[in-house]
Amino acid sequence: MSYSRLNQYIQLGIFRLEDVCVRVQDGMEGFLRTAALEKASDIEAVFRWLRKRNIRIALISDADYTDTNVLLERLNWGVGEEELIQLVVTSQEKKLNPVRDILEAANLTDGQLAFSVLDTPRLLQCAHFSRVHFNLGVTNGRCSYAELADTPHHALLDGSVQLPNFLLENLPMVNTSIRTMVNTDARLPLLFFPRTLTDFMW
Repeated sequence: MSYSRLNQYIQLGIFRLEDVCVRVQDGMEGFLRTAALEKASDIEAVFRWLRKRNIRIALISDADYTDTNVLLERLNWGVGEEELIQLVVTSQEKKLNPVRDILEAANLTDGQLAFSVLDTPRLLQCAHFSRVHFNLGVTNGRCSYAELADTPHHALLDGSVQLPNFLLENLPMVNTSIRTMVNTDARLPLLFFPRTLTDFMW
């Protein structure tokens, strides 16, 4: 599928793999083949919901390429255009802005065509500087609400499971089950942020 001609739609969701999508047993980061893994609640259902709406899934991983592949294999998450996940950036802490790297890998020059679901102040800052359409924090990941509250964001969610409701409330055209057809030659109307966040300073 050519995504360049669908620039009137949100095209990409960016998630942090560790903690947002899956928790690794404490102290076992160097033993990923045997460490206990705990998937975030309903994360695969969220991914499938997005994929049905032609939104690609990108993961930002703390681990290097080899260890990231071990995690993905254990989760049974394939990577490719027809798989659950489309893009992965590894060793994110060594990169200046892994969100920008994901956008470039997805051939998106405009961050407004993406949203992010992240859980550290650094990554929320990266998404902020990349000008993603929705820069969302989750408070059940590595950092708490108090740690994320002063970092640029559009909303803080309790977890990724709240993402579909947030998008349907704030980006209703993402719901392709709506019967009204959209003229694909025209850009969608300007998308509104939550009313309670209209005074948020970028």
